[in-house]
Order: sequence, then C-alpha cells, then structure tokens
Amino acid sequence: MTDQPDLWKEGQGILLECEGEKFLAEIAMTSKNGVALMIAFKGTIHGHRNYMPVTYHGNGIYRSIIDGTEVRVKTLPRGRRA
Repeated sequence: MTDQPDLWKEGQGILLECEGEKFLAEIAMTSKNGVALMIAFKGTIHGHRNYMPVTYHGNGIYRSIIDGTEVRVKTLPRGRRA
C-alpha cells in the first residue's frame, strides 16, 4: 500500500461503487487509521447482505475481507443522504 486512505466518520453517508453500480451506504464502523471499514446498506451487494467489512488496498480501492470484492468509497454529492 503506497497511499493513505481517506479518514471516514462513523455514521457518514457514502456512495459505494461495486462492479459498475453505485449504492447509497453508510460507514457503520471505522478504524482510527481508515484502513478498515464496516459499510452498512440496505439489501444485497455482491453477496453481502446489509453489511460489507472492507480493508484498504491502495489507489482508492477497498476489498471485502470475506471474498475480495473490490469497491470504491466516495463522499456523497452535496445534499444527498444515505
């Protein structure tokens, strides 16, 4: 890992990108250094139901610790809520 992840706040609304699709989600838990996140959402995303635990792998990419699913976590556009 050559770069550092963004620092997220618990309860922060996010835009989760996975396999070309975008989902509204929320940071349920985060490590102090931002490397590990628990992402909460409604429904199922790539086999993950309501939650996806991820770790940072560099270049803005996080991967599920369960099956390696690649996701990108982005801030929500102004005025949007998860």
